[in-house]
Amino acid sequence: MTDMTTPKLVSLPDRGLFELGGEERIAFLNGLVSNDMAKLSPTTSLYGTFLTPQGKFLYEFFALTDGASVILDTERERIDEFRKKLRLYKLRSKVTVSESDPAAHVFALVGDSAPAALGFDADAAPGATRHLGTLAAIGDTFAVLDPRHAGLGARIVVRAANEQSGTADIAAALADHLAVAVGSRGDYDRRRIALAVPDASRDMIVEKSALLESNIDRLNGISWDKGCYLGQELTARTHYRGLVKRRLVPLRFADGTPPEIGAEITKDGSVVGDIRSAAGDLVLASVKLAALDGDGPPLRVGDTVLEPLPTP
Repeated sequence: MTDMTTPKLVSLPDRGLFELGGEERIAFLNGLVSNDMAKLSPTTSLYGTFLTPQGKFLYEFFALTDGASVILDTERERIDEFRKKLRLYKLRSKVTVSESDPAAHVFALVGDSAPAALGFDADAAPGATRHLGTLAAIGDTFAVLDPRHAGLGARIVVRAANEQSGTADIAAALADHLAVAVGSRGDYDRRRIALAVPDASRDMIVEKSALLESNIDRLNGISWDKGCYLGQELTARTHYRGLVKRRLVPLRFADGTPPEIGAEITKDGSVVGDIRSAAGDLVLASVKLAALDGDGPPLRVGDTVLEPLPTP
């Protein structure tokens, strides 16, 4: 994994925000999503998913709260679709679903010292959250230790950002405020891929991918004891019966042509997986577990050999 001891601030322009209000907002979400929203608080944020009734991936999100509403960080290009889906299930629940926040910005802060740069204690757990307040030239800012994995560093969520400033200006102001460097999307993606962490619909196929195949069970995204939610039956059955046949895994290629997204992975002439996302010489791929036993010929995409990486 790339040495990321110096924190780097990475803009995630593909992420957006909307909010749920109303006195029944927690109970409403809890009946629909994979994590236990009752554990959400101003100091603890969560990662979760919204599934089809058949237990397949539809949306993923980070949930944080200011105490008055639930703020959802999700894929920007699918945000209106997600909002409409929640409204479909709202019925008479005392819940409001806001419009998407046009002035929202989401950043990742990657690096081993990211928590310290944000003022977290050394023993702070994934999901720990601090409201940094309304920062001049930036906006209303929250810092969240990434709930999925400690190795991912932190996320910084800015709502009601200064509308006179673009993303680059806000990133520069935020980096200056935190005394960190501005990094590239590749800095974030290399760390994410090395840890076998999917990036929403880049790596999970809408209405097809199952949570355990996508490592959500290893990323603090599922509550096994909170009770029923949409798609819970298949997810629980797969978990308790050990029915996982494939996983998202990080692979490295040392030579040959860089594999294209969607390219088929073969072993001894048989298709055993496909490429989902990439950064530098790393790819995240969905691969049959039987093909990762270490015996026989290597994994390939065409003439390019792929080496599975150990995941921490």
